[in-house]
Amino acid sequence: MTPPTPPTLPTVPTLPTVPSRSAAGRLTGLASALLALVAVPACAGCGRPDVVLCADCRAELGGPARVVPVPVWPDAPPTAAAARYDGAVATCVNAWKERGRHDVEPVLGAALAQAVALAAGPRPQLVLVGVPSSCAARRRRGADGVRRLALHAAVSLRSATAASAVRVLPALRLARRVADQAGLSAAARSANVAGAFEVRPHAPPLLAGRPVVVVDDVLTTGATLREAARAVTVAGGVVVGLASVSVTPLRRGLSALSGLD
Repeated sequence: MTPPTPPTLPTVPTLPTVPSRSAAGRLTGLASALLALVAVPACAGCGRPDVVLCADCRAELGGPARVVPVPVWPDAPPTAAAARYDGAVATCVNAWKERGRHDVEPVLGAALAQAVALAAGPRPQLVLVGVPSSCAARRRRGADGVRRLALHAAVSLRSATAASAVRVLPALRLARRVADQAGLSAAARSANVAGAFEVRPHAPPLLAGRPVVVVDDVLTTGATLREAARAVTVAGGVVVGLASVSVTPLRRGLSALSGLD
């Protein structure tokens, strides 16, 4: 005799999953990457069609890096930048930062590597610490952009100097909210970021006694780099240099690579 068929239980509907903020940021980054795969690329610096970064714009980011003064920190450790933040370079950096052009990160990272090498000199070991993005910026851009540049820079440095051990350490985080720096004077920028960074709990043992270069994408007055270096020093790291992809051009009568806004 055939046993009776058991009754079918009703299906419980599955509730949609609401992504967390970090997940939402990852989805934003993935969407940008997928769009880049299907869209016809245009030069991130000048808009020339069918190329991620044309030879002319790539050359502007190709160095050589130059030592630059830090107006708000006269006795800063050696500080270097790869290019002036104007023209195609500024357009490219903003396309990467605000328009999801992650495809130019290897070139920007290679430019940062040149600045790091000049600021730090030859060293058997080196730790790169990036200026951290705010939570809002990470959500908007889908990633901590400076850390990604530092990772590309580390690859370039290891390739150029096989004996060097270069590590990227996400050591810093924002301790409080800061205002947008755009349009602020040098004094206002310094006040805005004073005490803004702190070292993550896991980082002090990894920083203690080690040579560190603090890195960023754009150097303006140097207030942000100075504050980041202060936090690293408090945690026991030895800041041997500061490096950025670009530095803002001539304003207020100082040299073209002064770093002043």
